[in-house]
Amino acid sequence: MATEPLRNLNTGSARASTWAVRILHPKQDSFSYGRENQSAMHAFDCLLVSDDPAVYCGGALKSPKEQDIKAAMEKFKAKTSWKMSRVVFDTRAKPAFMSHPHKFVVDMKGTTWVAVLTTTIPTTVIPKTSITKILKLRDPSSLIDMAGVLLSGHVN
Repeated sequence: MATEPLRNLNTGSARASTWAVRILHPKQDSFSYGRENQSAMHAFDCLLVSDDPAVYCGGALKSPKEQDIKAAMEKFKAKTSWKMSRVVFDTRAKPAFMSHPHKFVVDMKGTTWVAVLTTTIPTTVIPKTSITKILKLRDPSSLIDMAGVLLSGHVN
């Protein structure tokens, strides 16, 4: 079955098409909520990239059971390739807080996943705006704080 590029993923096409994606930067997290933080929630988050490394979106799975998140970490390992279909979006995710260019978060639990052995999908994402360009936008008299995480390579 032919797959669609991720840039074609939207609310209208989500349930009707199939996308080939790669899992990048999977991580797990836990947080408390409710009155006096009496309830706990566990989360799995990752990036999903398709044929164009500049077009990527988020993937998430939330559960009150920590073992569900551990199972997701075991299943959706970094740089593994998948075909996703019958895509469901996380409707609670707010686009204002998304740093990825495609403002959707795929609900990993509600979406159908089939593992793919070989693929030519990129193994990294490329943000559309570079740090150099962002720094040139600022007023020379202003100050900004910036933080980054080195995922691989050498520190000079």
